[in-house]
Amino acid sequence: MKNCNVLIGILFLSLISLSSCKKVWHVAQSDYTLNRLDSTAVFSDPISELIQPYKVKLDKEMNRVIATCPEDMPKGRPESTLGNWMADAIYDRANELSEVPIDFAMQNSGGIRIPLLRQGDITKGKIYELMPFENSLVVVHLDKALLMTFLDRVARSNGWPVSKNFYMKIKNNEIKEVRINGQELEDRIYNVALPDYIANGGSDCPFLVDCNRTTYPDLLRQMFIDRATNDKVIAASKEGRIEN
Repeated sequence: MKNCNVLIGILFLSLISLSSCKKVWHVAQSDYTLNRLDSTAVFSDPISELIQPYKVKLDKEMNRVIATCPEDMPKGRPESTLGNWMADAIYDRANELSEVPIDFAMQNSGGIRIPLLRQGDITKGKIYELMPFENSLVVVHLDKALLMTFLDRVARSNGWPVSKNFYMKIKNNEIKEVRINGQELEDRIYNVALPDYIANGGSDCPFLVDCNRTTYPDLLRQMFIDRATNDKVIAASKEGRIEN
């Protein structure tokens, strides 16, 4: 199944890139919606001809409904229902994989590639649109000082999606209060689940590059697919995780 998902991901991204030769894939802070696959599309180059026999099967898999969204879930700052759902999915899966307790999880806002998850049936392909990148899970182990450096970066951008056991008050993009699991910060190591993109310095986080970490091959996108498939419902509420 894992190999099948990898193949689907490669074919999915290949087909999209073939539909627009000028499109460049990278993590940025903009929002857009990926082109939906069309099984009637005709490609002429050799790579497209090679992929074409698999396209009908791919379309069927991408159009498979895996969950229902009871209401529109927008992306937004400092907090959003879509961001909360994603961050909680990362947190829960990281806790299953990690040998140490995870304090909280974060997802950079720029990595969420659609502005809104609309009410209704959610297909597997929609999750690929939400997270088209091959971002995997990293747990960084941060002391209090480095954690505050990271949170300062988050505050300057008016907040990122964060998991349910985290609270931060910001004003004028500066931290006023932080609590994790209801506790003020202590002089200890904090275990934070992140996309590898952030841990490797992306989203203006170069200070994380050399930090102590545990890496996992698990893709964030697959975590979202598994969460949606298992729960059958994609839902979350705004809880005041980050306030300004």
